[in-house]
Amino acid sequence: MSAQNDDDVIVEEQISDTTKLLSGLEMPPVEQQSRRRLIVSLFLFVSNLICYADRTNMSVCIIPMALDFNWDEMTQASVLSSFFWGYMSTQLVSGLLCKRYGGKNILLAGVLIWSVFTLLTPVAAAWASGRWLLVLYAVRVGMGLGEGSFICHVITL
Repeated sequence: MSAQNDDDVIVEEQISDTTKLLSGLEMPPVEQQSRRRLIVSLFLFVSNLICYADRTNMSVCIIPMALDFNWDEMTQASVLSSFFWGYMSTQLVSGLLCKRYGGKNILLAGVLIWSVFTLLTPVAAAWASGRWLLVLYAVRVGMGLGEGSFICHVITL
């Protein structure tokens, strides 16, 4: 029974210390916090929606593109997998960058990177004949680099 009372005293002291620590901080009103959380949540939702739409658009477009550009199955598979090489390679790096620089700044950079490479994809696909196919691979890897860090950003925000 005495041990439980000692534990209660320790907990009360910890609560008291936390209250003292937080009493010096100015907290914004609950309405401002709720509004900010809502805005950040909506922004992350829209970003996630765009991320998944960009990720799947080549899977849908690969069949007509293969017919137009006479790609065999190996070329189609290489184009589709090149995105995931970039995506896979940024998982650890983006986690470290988010921890060091904050998720908001790195998220902005990631969105800009994947947006630029998304815009370059049709141009690179039009050039994708023979050795220029490497340009399409590079664009798809760049798109994966931008999107690969998205989950790390969401977690840090």
